[in-house]
Amino acid sequence: MGWINREKSFVAEVKCQTPHFEGHWDCAEILLDGPGQERRKSVEWLTVTNYAEGERHLFQFDCFYDEKGYAGYDIRSYTYGQGRRFNSIGQRFGFSSGGYIALSPLKPTPEMLWQPYIFADGQPQPILEVLKNGRLDNVRIETRHGRTLKPYKRYDAHRSWYCYVNDESGPAMELTLHIQQLGKEHNDDH
Repeated sequence: MGWINREKSFVAEVKCQTPHFEGHWDCAEILLDGPGQERRKSVEWLTVTNYAEGERHLFQFDCFYDEKGYAGYDIRSYTYGQGRRFNSIGQRFGFSSGGYIALSPLKPTPEMLWQPYIFADGQPQPILEVLKNGRLDNVRIETRHGRTLKPYKRYDAHRSWYCYVNDESGPAMELTLHIQQLGKEHNDDH
């Protein structure tokens, strides 16, 4: 499929800035666990939540090149801790049969690569040109077929909520990346 460009690969916390869906990426549902008590339940889906307890989930973005040049990013769960109940080693984001973004054990293929863009003056620019450690605003992530990721169907718990991510229904997901490791060999906590 190509090769990974480590200099353009990174680990980041991902925040959603889309109105009514302000939160962060996770792989968890938020459930009521008694009156006024909430807890995270790990799932094999990409979710957005405003759940505030514990560390934020991190995601690994591996930049792939092929014989034509830049091909896109393979996105994986980077954080295994935080009470996760399943083994996510080698799990990548792909589409479920229902159109949601799910972790799957598939090897990366060109169809599974994602296209992150920075929007400046309303125009998309490949994220490769502006990568840096720290905060990147106005990011959208598209499929290889040009469909933007979207938050879908918000579920309220007590003080917190979560929603799933798809590419068909909902508003375009406006993201902020908090890049913590740029251009390093990634040693996750698996």
